[in-house]
Amino acid sequence: MRFPYIAPLTRCLAGHGSRRTRKLTHYPTARQLEDILKADHEQNLKDLEKLARLAEAVRTGARRNAHYVLPVQSLGNLERIETLSKTIRARMKRD
Repeated sequence: MRFPYIAPLTRCLAGHGSRRTRKLTHYPTARQLEDILKADHEQNLKDLEKLARLAEAVRTGARRNAHYVLPVQSLGNLERIETLSKTIRARMKRD
């Protein structure tokens, strides 16, 4: 037995088939945009300080080691530097 009213009902419930369904886009106001940019700037400054501390830790780890290899902790710091720099760059570009 077939139920012809099931297919249109499921499309309606899923939001398909209706011409009135539109994606509403909310754009921030000028004040909200200014607050967002200010918060991003402050976070960039904090992250840049953290980046400088990590770079200094890698430098001291490299100078302290006499076997011409980096300690494991410095390798972990280098990975944190990489992810932090990507985060800062993306925030500055506003992707």
